[in-house]
Amino acid sequence: MFFILSKILSFLFNPLSWVFILLILAYFNKNRQYKKRLLYFSIAVLYVFSNNFIFHIANSVWSMPAVKLSQNQNYKLAIVPGGMANFDDNVQRIRFSASADRLFQAIFLYKTQKVEKLIISGGSGDILHPDLLESEIIKNYLMKINIPGNDILIENKSKNTHENAFYTAKLLNSINFKDSCILITSAMHMRRAKACFEKEGIKIIPYPSTQILEKHLYSPDKLFLPDASVLANWQQLLHETAGYIVYWLRDYI
Repeated sequence: MFFILSKILSFLFNPLSWVFILLILAYFNKNRQYKKRLLYFSIAVLYVFSNNFIFHIANSVWSMPAVKLSQNQNYKLAIVPGGMANFDDNVQRIRFSASADRLFQAIFLYKTQKVEKLIISGGSGDILHPDLLESEIIKNYLMKINIPGNDILIENKSKNTHENAFYTAKLLNSINFKDSCILITSAMHMRRAKACFEKEGIKIIPYPSTQILEKHLYSPDKLFLPDASVLANWQQLLHETAGYIVYWLRDYI
């Protein structure tokens, strides 16, 4: 139920939805003064949440910075939460999302022998296709690029970050693994993910991926001009902050 509700209410984390709602209210409001205020407010919301500078200030406070692992230290396991890929039936191949950097970073650590094995955590994130299990799709992809199946552990029951941690903890307990694990997920997601995994008793070394960085942040275009792509970034950031609060209230972290 929690999974379905999060999907239905995801539009609430989208600033563009707020602008749309404000414009609808302005259109149907018969009071000319309130109509004008709603229009001005919708413009203000659109400008603030499409401003690069404002977003990157907020993002720098929330997101975890990238880290560099010690050259002399190797690790047994790296955990990669789902939400990065699905399967395209039309062309019969894997289709990656914007979060796929976490998988590519994991592949790099494996190929450079920084980690010995990978844990891919993720069941189906699709309400309409519960049989498409992301971790199995990704394992099949990894084996096709010559990563041995014995080095890929999967957890295919989870639908969200809390369940990623819960079922991964069960997997680790089943193999009696007590050492620290590298956790690879996006910089925005890392704060919530790290708290969830540690809540389940897993020792975590954060390895943030998908850094949203902006050079020349103080240039006039970044300071003053709107950028449509920033709206999507805000949606992710709002989703993560709201998710962290909800997880705290539900005692997931």
